[in-house]
Amino acid sequence: MKKLLTSFLILGLSVNLMFAAGKGFFRNRWFEIKADVPVDISNNAISVSDFLVKDVVIDLQDLCDNLPEKGFNFAAAVDPYVGLNLNLRKFNFGFGAGAEVYSNIGTSKDVFEFIAYGNKIGESVSVDLDAYLDTFAYAEVHFGTKFGKLSTLIQPAVFGTVAHAVSQDSYVKFNNTADGQFDIDVNALFNIYSEFSSEDFKNKTYTDFNVILNKIIPTIGFDISGSASYEVSDILTVNTSARIPLVPSRLSQATPFKYSMNKQISLDSLLKKDSEDEESDTTDTQESQPAEEEEENDNGFGDTYSVDYILHRPLKFSLGAEFHPFGNFMNYYGSLGFGLRHPFAQNTDELDAYFDYLLGIRLSLMNIVQFSVSTERTDEVYKHKAMLSLSVRLVQIDAGVALESTSLANSFKGQGVGAFVTAYVGF
Repeated sequence: MKKLLTSFLILGLSVNLMFAAGKGFFRNRWFEIKADVPVDISNNAISVSDFLVKDVVIDLQDLCDNLPEKGFNFAAAVDPYVGLNLNLRKFNFGFGAGAEVYSNIGTSKDVFEFIAYGNKIGESVSVDLDAYLDTFAYAEVHFGTKFGKLSTLIQPAVFGTVAHAVSQDSYVKFNNTADGQFDIDVNALFNIYSEFSSEDFKNKTYTDFNVILNKIIPTIGFDISGSASYEVSDILTVNTSARIPLVPSRLSQATPFKYSMNKQISLDSLLKKDSEDEESDTTDTQESQPAEEEEENDNGFGDTYSVDYILHRPLKFSLGAEFHPFGNFMNYYGSLGFGLRHPFAQNTDELDAYFDYLLGIRLSLMNIVQFSVSTERTDEVYKHKAMLSLSVRLVQIDAGVALESTSLANSFKGQGVGAFVTAYVGF
């Protein structure tokens, strides 16, 4: 096995050296159309492997004990993109459009402690809910140049906000009393900042593309991204990248969404099954029905009101390097960076600073077939990714999968999954 592996490495290195003069032929197209669809879903509590067994058993107490003190977290992101590129010898130009959708939901650990261990009589349990959703649409152009060993790329972009939603004073409270009553108090309030009104949400006009476009245009903001790389030597390249917010997306209205419930349940009545108790319970329910209906009428979308709300896409910055002692056959790469979500937000509670990193290795055979594995933290999600790329000049397909989690320790367990497919067509 070792001899076979050694022979493969020597053969691959030899082939790459033989074709070094034309190493960019299979991937450096003069003209290309690119489409990219990445999807990421992760949490910090339940693993995919928990469900890949014949008999699914979830140990609630173990799940609770392994949760961090900050509680449960769920994150999801979708970033579709389509673009066109023109690549000349020392200059490249292109444009594209896409969307950035990111959501994050968190609850305090109390709900898992209650489910796993219960609570004492008369002891209240309060579960806080923290959530937000960002949905941007954008269009960008990019210009790239190469001067000797220095390569640069500039990407100015306009973007508009489809919707920005954030929770406020949201919680669930439980309390079981000594007389067998179980009190539930639910309060969920979301402010949805969007040019869509409450009537638009109720009538679902947000599914019409023309309506979406007309709503987004008045919110347009501007930011600029850029990157640069420098070939320090034949085997080392250093690089940097950044995205800088300049003009915010401005929203002129907001719509509240509310759901609240305050209910008292008799545990004894739920356990009784004789007909008299059932009839009594039915009578009690009918008598209290008008009050419940009146409460439910306040739930749902409220009246849209005017605001002056600004929003930016995340600020980002990174420094990295690529080490390639064997030419294109084997590359080692990595980077370290930071990000700031909701920069310059009017509500400082929405500011969210985080760090990113990336470490990976890529194998390439004549730039036709490439395989890479990496570990990274991107937008507060830990990922362990594998990617396979196949390029035959006219067509290139990159496909990858990842194990993910919002917790580093649990990311190896696959408490989330990610996948992407990128296609290039050109000549």
